[in-house]
Amino acid sequence: PHPHPQRFVQPHRSPKPYPTDSAKHGVDQPYDANTATRSLALTTADATITLVSGVYDLHHTASGAVAVRMGAVATAVPPSTGADEVTGFLIPAGAVATIAIDATDAAAGVLHACTLASTGTLYLIRKVLS
Repeated sequence: PHPHPQRFVQPHRSPKPYPTDSAKHGVDQPYDANTATRSLALTTADATITLVSGVYDLHHTASGAVAVRMGAVATAVPPSTGADEVTGFLIPAGAVATIAIDATDAAAGVLHACTLASTGTLYLIRKVLS
């Protein structure tokens, strides 16, 4: 036996630690001269914007969270505790969310967003994959 037994076990590492799909590649892609930005004015009512396929970083100027969802159905404020769930996700104030839009889904290019309270602007920063 070794006089100093190993105290910590290293987790198993695969030869390829990250998937090589375009979504992962987009997340890792830095901003460059080809990066494009669009904006969407937000209120507590549903607002929509149609986006081309790609990987986007979403950031907003609202003072609270923003509800976002992809597809044909309008976004909604998450329900009270115990109620049915609403499809989509929240972006807290000051946070950035990353989404990947796939051209094979016809409804995926439509993004819906609204603030939980107040107004703001949603910035959609598309990373051009190289």
